[in-house]
Amino acid sequence: MSDIRQVGPVGALSIVAGSMLGVGILLTPPVVATHVPSLLGFVALWGLGAVVAAAGGLVYAELATLFPEAGGDVAFLEATYGRRVAAAVGTVVFVGGFAGSTAAMATALATYQLQTLLGASVDLGSPVVAGVRGDQLAGAGLVLALSVANLAGARLSAALQTALTVVPLAGLGALAVWGVATGGGDLVVPERPLGDVGTAWLGVYFAYAGWPAVVYLAGEVRDPGRTLPLAVLGGTALIAAFYALLCAAFLAVLGFDGLAGAGEAGTALAAALLGPSGAVVMAFLVALAVLASINATLLGGARVLWAVAGAVGIEVLQPLTARGTPARALALQAVLAASLCLLGGFEGLMSAATVAMLVAGSVTVSAQVVLRARQPDLPRPFRAPLHPLPAVVYVLSALGAVALLVGQ
Repeated sequence: MSDIRQVGPVGALSIVAGSMLGVGILLTPPVVATHVPSLLGFVALWGLGAVVAAAGGLVYAELATLFPEAGGDVAFLEATYGRRVAAAVGTVVFVGGFAGSTAAMATALATYQLQTLLGASVDLGSPVVAGVRGDQLAGAGLVLALSVANLAGARLSAALQTALTVVPLAGLGALAVWGVATGGGDLVVPERPLGDVGTAWLGVYFAYAGWPAVVYLAGEVRDPGRTLPLAVLGGTALIAAFYALLCAAFLAVLGFDGLAGAGEAGTALAAALLGPSGAVVMAFLVALAVLASINATLLGGARVLWAVAGAVGIEVLQPLTARGTPARALALQAVLAASLCLLGGFEGLMSAATVAMLVAGSVTVSAQVVLRARQPDLPRPFRAPLHPLPAVVYVLSALGAVALLVGQ
């Protein structure tokens, strides 16, 4: 990819934070409170999620500064294991981690947040044409619209990402601070047996997903040796602190038992603080947060597909715009993700792809260990501390998540 480095520290940080900021933090706390009836256990599980994300972030930050190129996993694996492995893993990451999850997020946003904002007068759940529902059409439209916006180049896309990230962070943060300051929820933990800890852990694990988002654009990041570690680790720390604040607000306002029965904690918090209008306010903030996550996913996915095409020699996807955007890869990704929105019923594919993606992530992390052993004196702008502990922590957690998913 041409060396057009347009993304600075703020944009890079927003890509990581915005990718992590989604509905997971609103849906998962009630699940954890239900299955882990202990304040200590509740806090420990969220803390463990932050540790695992940080461990992965340390490894990816080292690899990304060593190979500051487009494609993330593809670039790392090609340098370590060769083009065939890089292309295979990159394809799995693209289909499951980018196109599939983009479609899932876009459809969910249209089904829940957009439906709430439009009100009962508009039924997005009804078929519109050829059996395709309104929410499916709206989801496909969101994917196409954001893909067109991304044609303007990484610099403008990063600016859009910053706006989509800052507003929900500020809004949700203000609600959380208000809740912590005024809440009088009952923190007495009800006496009930330990539930499905695996389900609770998977929710926390995936709430932190998205921390490597900016490494896929490493070829377009200014001063990658400094910016990439700052974005990956700083974004992870920012979201971990934000999650801690939100969880404290949920407990302070709803109480432990109330949180367990909340279903969706964000709307319950907003309703308690703002009354009936709270659901609309929360839907607006969550919609922006999900748009930020979709935008970051589209940015990274196009670069992964471009890198895979380069590894296997698909020249038709290689041309770049004057701003360095892989426009054809972006267009193909948009068509695939929009088609998945329209087809629906891809939950089973997503589950299978998620398992494959976790395994692929473990293969990528192993590349850091292999490269340290093969080329210990290679200049590294950033070196993950406590080597190989971060890699071991991440791989064990990923394989544990795979075992839980397969066992469901």
